[in-house]
This record gives sequence, structure tokens and C-alpha cells, in this order.
Amino acid sequence: MSLNIITCEKDLGEYIDPHLHFKEHITNTMKKAKALSGMTLRSLNGRTSEILIPLFISLVSQACS
Repeated sequence: MSLNIITCEKDLGEYIDPHLHFKEHITNTMKKAKALSGMTLRSLNGRTSEILIPLFISLVSQACS
């Protein structure tokens, strides 16, 4: 029986590599935040700062936590 070598493991919601670096976790979090911000910009017609700033803060901060 042989053990498989893994490059990254998700534990308690965070990705950690064998060297205990969080690069994969940060990359995945940034991809999720970019996707949410892009979806928000594509779905809104009026792009005023009164609407966008609270919306970005609530969506992107939720994705990053």
C-alpha cells in the first residue's frame, strides 16, 4: 500500500500546502472575490458609488472571510 502525495489540503476552510504556506488559499480567495465583483458590475445598470461601495464591502468581505 502506498501513500499519495498531495500538493494542497483544505482544513477548517483554509488551503494549506505541505510547507504550511497559504498561497493556494490566498489565490482561491482572490478568485472568488474577483468573480463576485465582476458579477456585481455586470448585473447593475447604475454604477453610482452610493450603491457600489456598500455592495462590494458586503459581498467581497463575505467571500474573504
